[in-house]
Amino acid sequence: MGSGEEQLVEAVKELRHGRTELLDSLLTLHARTATGDGALLSPPRSSGPHGAAGDSAEAWADRTIRCIFDMVGAGRGVEAHMVATAAVTAFCELDDDDQQSRILAAAAVTGLGVGELNHAFDLAVRSMVLLWGGLLSPDAAASTANSLGTFFDRLGAWDLAIDQFETALSTLDPTTHTGALRAELTIVNLVMCLHEVISDGRALPEADRVAHVDRLHQLATQLRGHGPSSTVWYGSLLADASLALVEERFTDAALAAELLGAVRDSMVVREELAWRLAGAAAMLGAQRLSDADHWATAALRLAELGDEFRVPDVLRRRAAIRWALGDQSAAFSDSMAAVEAMAATRSDRIIGLAAGLAHRARLELVRRELSDVSASLAITAARDPLTGLANRRGLDEVISLLAQSQQRASMLVVDIDHFKLVNDTYGHDAGDEVIKACAELLRQAIGPAGLIVRLGGDEFVVVLPDGKAQPHRIGETVCEGVRGYGWHTIAEGLRVTVSVGAAVGAARDLRELMARADGALYDAKRAGRNAVVSVDRRQEPRGDDVYEHLAITRLDR
Repeated sequence: MGSGEEQLVEAVKELRHGRTELLDSLLTLHARTATGDGALLSPPRSSGPHGAAGDSAEAWADRTIRCIFDMVGAGRGVEAHMVATAAVTAFCELDDDDQQSRILAAAAVTGLGVGELNHAFDLAVRSMVLLWGGLLSPDAAASTANSLGTFFDRLGAWDLAIDQFETALSTLDPTTHTGALRAELTIVNLVMCLHEVISDGRALPEADRVAHVDRLHQLATQLRGHGPSSTVWYGSLLADASLALVEERFTDAALAAELLGAVRDSMVVREELAWRLAGAAAMLGAQRLSDADHWATAALRLAELGDEFRVPDVLRRRAAIRWALGDQSAAFSDSMAAVEAMAATRSDRIIGLAAGLAHRARLELVRRELSDVSASLAITAARDPLTGLANRRGLDEVISLLAQSQQRASMLVVDIDHFKLVNDTYGHDAGDEVIKACAELLRQAIGPAGLIVRLGGDEFVVVLPDGKAQPHRIGETVCEGVRGYGWHTIAEGLRVTVSVGAAVGAARDLRELMARADGALYDAKRAGRNAVVSVDRRQEPRGDDVYEHLAITRLDR
């Protein structure tokens, strides 16, 4: 870690003592170097021993993130990544989910810029887990989603970027000053992504294209109501250019692209690249082919300097322009260079990884939430109305998400003995009370160990993703708890027991485990009910070629 990074880590640690001087001076220095005057950073509001309201972790994260993106916009990606890496170390020590998620997402963006793909993806996953956990404040969620949108945008995974920017926009409160400013930025980001999707040469279903164009119209109208700031002007003009391109009003598109030059000073690399590509497409449509080639060439230089993942796409677009110019040799050369650039940046693989990133983050979120029963219920809206537990759809989702896990897991299938007799003897209302009581007893027995699902009727399934869990002992606890419950409070003379089947194996084989646990449940029924039967597939075969270990506990009545 360099001296600058060490300084930032030490500065952020001062949060516990309310001292801001080191952080403020360091960030101001970075920003002045990046922007020329450091005007985007606020001066320290307090230098006292206890700080002030403006010196909160949120305020410091704001300054750090602005510093990071100032440097990214100025083409100083390596330094931005150094600051972001140090900020991750420092802010993650503060146990503040809001600021951690924001810093992690910003660092994911800078990681892409310096080619640290695996590290960038890991940071993005950690940030998405915090975002999807639903515990972030609205401002932090919007800031995180905005940075993640930029992350996906830099990869060319525009549909995923659009989802993130829409999430940010839906989270923001535009009635506040800060919310309104962030809404402007988010709308511009969203306009850029919609522009890229609509103008991209890859096939887009007509229904999606129409939906994207309609959304672009809405955003363009919304931007015009935000005032005359350069950010709004930029977004509005880009929206106009995009809509004109879609509607084949190429002269209007070219005029909008040329007007964008008036706000060029406020652009960062990403914005200027979008502007130049819009201009190239507009000039091509207007048959101003020499101008189109000039704009595309300028876009290529910009991509080579600041956004290498976009180089193949820019080359592909310039090849189309040069073909229209009649310069087949140059068009062929650009096409071959696009193929080579794609291979060099592995952009096809990267976009595939981006598409799988949401799945990875979802899996991490499920793993985290399965550590708490009440939280695990939040992973799905598919609930059983009687018990509040997840239902079969919820189970299917968990099985699908854990299928790629490399860990061991357990499943228990729990069935209420002679439940039909309970309904026939005491009535269905009593039967419902029995089911609710059994669900609560399961919660108590499982504790934070796993997810409980009601399959319907009198059958429950428990997923234990922790390979160290002891499902047989848990099954015994369930049986004993149910047998000893005060059932007479529901109906005089009522007695209830359960049978449990359990199976242990690899998490990727959860469907097979469920079938094996169901078979063990059948064995428990055959053993006289009020029993636990568990099956454990061993890691290595024994000498007699038996792969399973069978355990049976028959509880006394």
